[in-house]
Amino acid sequence: WFLPPFERVAREGCSTFMLGYQTSDGVPITVNDWLLSDVLRGEWGYTGTLITDWDNVGRMVWEQRVQPDYAHAAAAAVTAGNDMVMTTPHFYEGALEAVQKGMLRPDAFDAAVARILTLKFDLGLFEDPRLPSSDLDAVVGSGAHSDLNLEVARRSLVLLENDGVLPLGATGPLAAADPIRVAVVGPLADDAQTQLGDWAGGSGQAGWLDGQPREMITTVLDGLRAVEGLAVRHAHGAEILTLEDDPLGATFPDGQPRPPVVVPAESDPRLLAEAVRAADAADVVVAVVGDRIELVGEGRSTATLELIGGQNALLDAMIASGKPVIVVLLASKPLVLPASAAGAAAVIWAANPGMHGGRAIAELLTGAIEPSGRLPISFARHVGQQPTYYNQIRGQHGTRYADLTQAPAWAFGDGLSFTTVEYSALGLVSATLGAEDTIVAEVTVANTGSRSVRETVQVYVRDVVTSASWTDKELKAYRQVDLAPGESARVRLELPVGDCSIVDAAGIRRVEPGAFELLVGPSSREEALLSAAFEVVG
Repeated sequence: WFLPPFERVAREGCSTFMLGYQTSDGVPITVNDWLLSDVLRGEWGYTGTLITDWDNVGRMVWEQRVQPDYAHAAAAAVTAGNDMVMTTPHFYEGALEAVQKGMLRPDAFDAAVARILTLKFDLGLFEDPRLPSSDLDAVVGSGAHSDLNLEVARRSLVLLENDGVLPLGATGPLAAADPIRVAVVGPLADDAQTQLGDWAGGSGQAGWLDGQPREMITTVLDGLRAVEGLAVRHAHGAEILTLEDDPLGATFPDGQPRPPVVVPAESDPRLLAEAVRAADAADVVVAVVGDRIELVGEGRSTATLELIGGQNALLDAMIASGKPVIVVLLASKPLVLPASAAGAAAVIWAANPGMHGGRAIAELLTGAIEPSGRLPISFARHVGQQPTYYNQIRGQHGTRYADLTQAPAWAFGDGLSFTTVEYSALGLVSATLGAEDTIVAEVTVANTGSRSVRETVQVYVRDVVTSASWTDKELKAYRQVDLAPGESARVRLELPVGDCSIVDAAGIRRVEPGAFELLVGPSSREEALLSAAFEVVG
């Protein structure tokens, strides 16, 4: 199910794979001979290096408990083809003991050494192990990288709801406001680290490094303050959390430090009142809410998808103010908004938009750029509604909860623009294909509005009848098309039939002959997709 992306990069020449913590059929990935030998190095022909994740070898002893001691764990890891072992303090002694006891031959390490040295030679590390500082200075934080960061931020923003309030001042009551009075509220409106996301200077496990270049980061507040024609007033509005020591102790069994635990903050009446005053004095409210770095990334699972701390109370108060409220979600996870958010004038998911995220968000709000992002995940209406991902296995009993629809609030592939787009006339060049053929289709995409658009044409495949339970549809390709107001284009779509595969009951991925549907549209939602039938023969 999950292997195709890994197969693609393996065949494209990826040089290193890291092995995860999980197990497959009860066997840790670190020592999974089927995955590492039969599939990765065998079927895919991978010749690069393998490195464990943090203390994978040790975890087989003290956490997964599938090895009795470090000698056995080291022997199993080396035999399985691991080349580098990340941070298992007892691996070295365990490997020596394994050799002494005959569990490993002395030459069992030769293949790993050869692969590591080959990689170093390929990278030129023996000729010049360190780049000259002048080369580093010319690359790290360079203007070209900064420009790319901004462009990625612009294209990643997803507009989920818009009642016409956006772009600010383009139409409606705000068009006459000069300046437009904007209340920027929320605990993340001026949070630089949250914009950068996990592993930007430190991980969720290790905590943040000192010296973040704050002067290089544009927050949402910074971005809006830089826009002419806006009068910005800021109010924090709520706190999200405080941190306490883990009651289980300072370290894990392997001696690594435990991160602090999160304690959700209570709603603060003083902060809330300040935000209400700012909203009352404004034409429009921009509420920036979501999750903080302590709630996301590795080792940071949360027990809820709801907004933590005083953020729900803040949104309730902002909606109750009667002013148009634009909700900006800075969130790594598909968070569930409170019921009051149904009254928001607009909702934007910004994820972790990076160092120029605040500028990109301000540009979207004011119409300097056109929103073009699409959701790579689905957002639930309620924390108990999971799962909501679009490619669920067919055959579950019932189509809804007793008290709630099964449809998500926002589905995979969703995303609005400032214009309207229509799809029509989906057609196939051939409706009968062999397993080695390529599906060729065309669809007409028309910009029927008054602003330019970058439309993401999404291509899904449905295998009508499968020998084993499978998802009802899967995204297989997409194309982005730029259209001027009133312009239409005939978009050509190509997809290898070989990509229309399933995993059968024997665990083999293959294309099964039979009936298929090609589904094309702006989202994974069934009602948004055009359909064309084709058949695979042979």
